[in-house]
Amino acid sequence: MQDDKLMAPNLLENTQTDQAVSAVFDREGLLRRLMGDEEMVFSIMDMFLKTAAERISELNTRFEKNDMPAIWNEAHAIKGSALNAGFSAIAEVGVRLEQAAKEQDVAHISNLLIELERQYNLAQRFHRQQ
Repeated sequence: MQDDKLMAPNLLENTQTDQAVSAVFDREGLLRRLMGDEEMVFSIMDMFLKTAAERISELNTRFEKNDMPAIWNEAHAIKGSALNAGFSAIAEVGVRLEQAAKEQDVAHISNLLIELERQYNLAQRFHRQQ
């Protein structure tokens, strides 16, 4: 019986994690835009995640150089591609990054880059579950 009590929190934690992961991706919206093509959904997710990894790396490089116009450009690109691929949580971070770059709010950008990587990692986990 003690083993059951130890397992219960893990089950709850896994359920909450699964819900958080699935909240980052608008599968139904993407499927609708692709007229139900499941294979294309997977392909678009895969392509987005590869490209986003490069853009996140570039954002971090530009942040180190304090290059606000380049940060804005990368954030704008991430926002657009995330929206097209159904990753609304990543797109939202992109919107906030654009604004922070426009305002040259270095502290906020730093926090948003951390949030962007967190959302990206959730998106990757979701993709691997597909």
